[in-house]
Amino acid sequence: MVRHTFKAIKLTNKIDGNKSESIVRSDEWTSFNLVPAAPVQTIGKVFRKREALHKEVSEQILMAANPSYAPMKTRWITGIDGNVRRVMVPKKLKKWWVILPNGKIQVSVYWKRKRLELEPGKDAIEIDGKSELVATFESVQRSIDHGDFDTLI
Repeated sequence: MVRHTFKAIKLTNKIDGNKSESIVRSDEWTSFNLVPAAPVQTIGKVFRKREALHKEVSEQILMAANPSYAPMKTRWITGIDGNVRRVMVPKKLKKWWVILPNGKIQVSVYWKRKRLELEPGKDAIEIDGKSELVATFESVQRSIDHGDFDTLI
């Protein structure tokens, strides 16, 4: 049989000035860093938004790496004979980058079809060429993971 001994401290709370109630806590309890709990709904919402933006950036990486990439979605189509069947059709995706006349590329980040303003008055990232495009999107993904876009989305 193992006996555990705990060193306890005595806490007193004064109620109504005259009466006191004693609470005994162990050293383990006092070693905890107690904080008010953050609402679970808020945390879940932030992570869902991050994941959604991360997924959209992943599709942009695939589009930048492979020009013939076309993501597919399923649709239900009714034929002439009345039969309903499911078919794969390409999704319509907008490229988040624009090639400028001087050869540089401007990369924007979109959330719900709106261009995000990364800093006041600045809503694009300028890079030197197409060779840096995938690396830029990957660094945007890392920035999303670090939480830099939480206030923007």
